[in-house]
Amino acid sequence: MAIWQFDLYFIPNGACLPDTTGEEWDEPGLALSQVRTVQEALAYYFGPPWVMLEDWLVFGPENGNRVDVLFDDDFSASIFVRCDIRTEAPQFLALIVDLARRVECEFFSADNGLISADFHALTREAFARRERLPRY
Repeated sequence: MAIWQFDLYFIPNGACLPDTTGEEWDEPGLALSQVRTVQEALAYYFGPPWVMLEDWLVFGPENGNRVDVLFDDDFSASIFVRCDIRTEAPQFLALIVDLARRVECEFFSADNGLISADFHALTREAFARRERLPRY
């Protein structure tokens, strides 16, 4: 992950937070019905996904704001959002907040823990990270 990116995972409201103390940790999984709802909306906004690897779909460009869907097994998948903070993208942040709320999720960041599915909370997080970027 580049310095100008940060990842957010969809995590069901009230779910236990992943243990990120080790190098390998399990991303929060969502039921396939939740994933289908998110995929349908993403396809509307971004068009069809492209395949990163087997069982890994990407909505959006490789280098920029995007949403990834990783199928874990026949019953669940992980959804993570890669935010590119080099530029402001309020429409993208509003979209992912709306999608998280639709499927009764919040966001989880390995760096900062739980972040509510609230536009203002997410924009504050993006702004704080943007402020920490080196100035050239």
